[in-house]
Amino acid sequence: MTQALRRNARAESNSSGQATRKDRTSVATLTLRLLAGVILAALGVIGIAGAASADTSLVSTSPGDGSTKSKPVVAVSLKFDDAAKPVGSGIQILDSAGTALPSTTSSSNAGSTLTATPAAPLLDGTYGVRWRVVAGDNHALRGTFTFAVQLPSAATPESDPSTAPTEPLALQDLLAEPEPDAGAAAFLRWAGLSIAIGGTLIGVGGLFFLLFVMIGRQSEARAVARLVRWAAAAAIVGTVLQLAARSTIRQDGDWATGLSSDSLRGVMASDYGWSIGLRILGSLLLLAIVIRPRPTTRASAEDQPEDPVWAVSKWPCLVAVFGAVLVVVSYMFDGHTATADAVWLMRLSDAAHVIAAAAWVGGVFALARVFARRVRRGLPVQPALLTVRFSLVATAALIVVTVAGVIQTVLVLDSVGQLAGSAWGRVLLVKVAVVAALAVLGGYNQFRLVPALKAELATEGGTDAPADERSARHLRTSLVAEAVLFAAVFGLTGLLVNSSPLG
Repeated sequence: MTQALRRNARAESNSSGQATRKDRTSVATLTLRLLAGVILAALGVIGIAGAASADTSLVSTSPGDGSTKSKPVVAVSLKFDDAAKPVGSGIQILDSAGTALPSTTSSSNAGSTLTATPAAPLLDGTYGVRWRVVAGDNHALRGTFTFAVQLPSAATPESDPSTAPTEPLALQDLLAEPEPDAGAAAFLRWAGLSIAIGGTLIGVGGLFFLLFVMIGRQSEARAVARLVRWAAAAAIVGTVLQLAARSTIRQDGDWATGLSSDSLRGVMASDYGWSIGLRILGSLLLLAIVIRPRPTTRASAEDQPEDPVWAVSKWPCLVAVFGAVLVVVSYMFDGHTATADAVWLMRLSDAAHVIAAAAWVGGVFALARVFARRVRRGLPVQPALLTVRFSLVATAALIVVTVAGVIQTVLVLDSVGQLAGSAWGRVLLVKVAVVAALAVLGGYNQFRLVPALKAELATEGGTDAPADERSARHLRTSLVAEAVLFAAVFGLTGLLVNSSPLG
């Protein structure tokens, strides 16, 4: 009788194990098929995408580069494929000696055509034009071109040989002088944007973690709330640095002029100013996060009366939630999102991308914060409950980030060739590789670590229990690796926003 019972128990155990492995395999297969489908769809859509570049470029000039006019030139026009504004030195008309001629600049066609009108018509000679503008996505554009005026001999007054125009090559050499050095400002712009992105994702994602994932001691919830506040403060600092750097770059790297009130007001008066204002205001509201615990039926093996297990009440966090919404919206007015052809599709995909990435990134940093605190206090790590709850969020976030990223790539690129042929495309490929490494780590956690932790929860009747040392060590290693890779993603995203797919 006893042997029969043992055989039945072993049979049930084997069948249960086989069912578990089968379920795990089916989930893994389904996930891999889904990701493969997304990648194939991305390649297909990019392949058939038409001209939908989100970057502004020069379409034509009048007079054309290298052309010769037989009549006096009364205006010089530059036509762009989107709105542009003169910044810094603006549009300069130079004579053959390299002297800037007095002129006034106007715009037409919704800002896509800029016209420089010289104080006097341009007569015989060779002329050069040096121009500098800022596009709707706040990328600075610059360039030069030359043209000549050769009036019919009957209409040309006798000229003094000493004032004969310089050869065109001399003027081209003058126009080819090195651009003003704005390297320090460009680095500060990248650093500020990277800090702002990191602060945004950790702050917004940490708030999401508190409201929808966190079940733990009151002190741990407060520790995550402090992480949210520090992240919001970092977002503010990064945004201010970015504002100062962008204003200085507009003024050809001149810090004194770039930090003047007039230059800063000019930046804030643009669409980018909305991005700056909303991000700072939203981050300030995130600083006001209030933690008010509420009872939960979950118990802890190491629960203490003075520091019990609680969940976080959502209502006191409404101000912080509103701040998070403003921060997400702020990215709709920055970078390539502001100039895409299908602007609302780009903005919606950008919002989805930011929210999903924040849920993923913020959750990883919040988990690391909670577990590190338990280790420092000499408490069991007990990773099962939080890790299992967060695994669902991370899986959904990865799918949304992938789909939204595909949509944004299609709207920014003109062709697949730009992935390797432009700085923007090359940085994107590196970022995709880093995110793929994160997905591999996530897959390991989802299909190896999480099932083991689920089994522990089931064994303990749904309460958190100390994990074995091996599982805890693997989780700590994974969290550290993910945090490092996410830091790389912050920097790469800063490069993407500040670079162009056109060159």
